[in-house]
Amino acid sequence: MTEQCLIIICGPTAVGKTAVIKHLLRRLPQLKTGITYTTRAKRPHTKEDKVMYYVSAKQFEQKIRNDQLLEWATYNNDYYGSARQENLAILKKHPLLLNLEIKGSLQVKKLFPKALLVFIAPENLDQISQRLKRRRLSPAVFKQRLANAQWTLKQASKFDYQVVNRENQLDFTVSQIAKIIKAYCAFKA
Repeated sequence: MTEQCLIIICGPTAVGKTAVIKHLLRRLPQLKTGITYTTRAKRPHTKEDKVMYYVSAKQFEQKIRNDQLLEWATYNNDYYGSARQENLAILKKHPLLLNLEIKGSLQVKKLFPKALLVFIAPENLDQISQRLKRRRLSPAVFKQRLANAQWTLKQASKFDYQVVNRENQLDFTVSQIAKIIKAYCAFKA
């Protein structure tokens, strides 16, 4: 099994990870996304950046007990985890791109020390706050997500690369990350 092209993208909530990943997948068609399980509700009118299976907490906990997850964590009171067998099968044939939160990213890095960890950061915390406000969250959820974002930003130094996703500069952000991935995976231009 090769780990030379395992890429993990991480960053705080509302930093634009999903948009960046969707653009990366178009720019670098060699990349394949991971398969994820979650207990969170589906987001209406949103297309995910990966294959996402929605399961109950009981089903998710069974997957934990049966060692069916490559990594898992709770985030905003929901479980998230990467399918072990399915993602390892993808990784044997293709470069694998995973969108994970901090704990999951670090769990995978322990299993695959050569994995590439890329952290997407905002220009500042106000950028996150403004994006969260546009989501029209309840005050309690807004406060929790903003606190999670602050904690996540403090973890950025644990990643191989940190790329700032500046407002209205998505193409530039994607270009920077694509360049990092191309060098890491030795893709031809």
